[in-house]
Amino acid sequence: MNSWFGIILVSILSCSVYLILGRLISITLGLSRFVSIQFIIGYAASILIFSLINIPFEFLNVKLSVLANVYAVVLLLIMLILTIINKNHLMDVKVIKRFILENWIWVVCFSIIIIIQLVYVLFNGIYGSLWDSSTYTGRVTTALFTDVLNRVNPYTGEPTTFDWLDAFFGLEMHSAVICKLTNMHALIYVNKVLAAIEVLLYNFCAYAIALELFKKDRKKTVVAMAFLFLINLGMYTKYTPATFLFFRAGEPKSMLSNVGLMVVLLTLTKLYKQEQDKKNWILLSVSSIFALCLSQTGVFLVPVLLTVGVVPLIVKDFRLIKSYFFCILPSIFFVSIVILKRG
Repeated sequence: MNSWFGIILVSILSCSVYLILGRLISITLGLSRFVSIQFIIGYAASILIFSLINIPFEFLNVKLSVLANVYAVVLLLIMLILTIINKNHLMDVKVIKRFILENWIWVVCFSIIIIIQLVYVLFNGIYGSLWDSSTYTGRVTTALFTDVLNRVNPYTGEPTTFDWLDAFFGLEMHSAVICKLTNMHALIYVNKVLAAIEVLLYNFCAYAIALELFKKDRKKTVVAMAFLFLINLGMYTKYTPATFLFFRAGEPKSMLSNVGLMVVLLTLTKLYKQEQDKKNWILLSVSSIFALCLSQTGVFLVPVLLTVGVVPLIVKDFRLIKSYFFCILPSIFFVSIVILKRG
């Protein structure tokens, strides 16, 4: 699975699972019918489902191989149940076909923008954060070779005790599980497959946000995406999103900045249109939990983004402060864990 054929195959299988899961959830909950957003929902849901399983498994020191099998079974069962529930509403091929025919030029242009970025990320031969890379991929590789979940120091090989921080921020173990299920090396998965998935998620999030801002004008949205790509090409500093996307793709910090925070921004754009809709507040809370699960850095960035995004709405209607506290509770919980751990 470590050849280019394996990379393409695992990428296609992973994307198919995320898209199918996102589509089933979207239909069940009456969310977006757009494929790009369904893909985002599917990935976020897979991470959240994994986190719910991973935390007790790490606490009980269950083997990685067992976690991988349980996660796969749970994911398949959820998809099967949702398929049975929505069996009469799954086929809308005609709608998708009509959309592509009506907007084919913008679909092609947007696809070209994404393909250029994929090629650039996968073949640039540069990795912008060697030390962070050794930490992240070291944890994944150690878990694979020892078949345990964060109970061995990747640098010294010494056994370690259960760590709540490692359990709650489980992106590395999620990568290890995928590697276990696909028999793929950690370096290949993180630097190729996960990097490609991140590029897709980032562009889908940016496209969805731009589409909202430009009031569904796809021409302006695609032009904005082209400008965003050109801007990213020229923004190489240590802490810009472009550097995380093109040279640090696959890292937890990169996934947080280019996917997690973008999902939170996307739900905020939805909230600004219908701030009284409780469903939008729930989605904002769930998206914040998803972002928090990607990296410890999110403990500080997510609540700041939520606060900055929601304060204008509270100024407009102070009664919304209750909804704000509902959304900020997960961040407070994660912050508490970090404070208790670090003292």
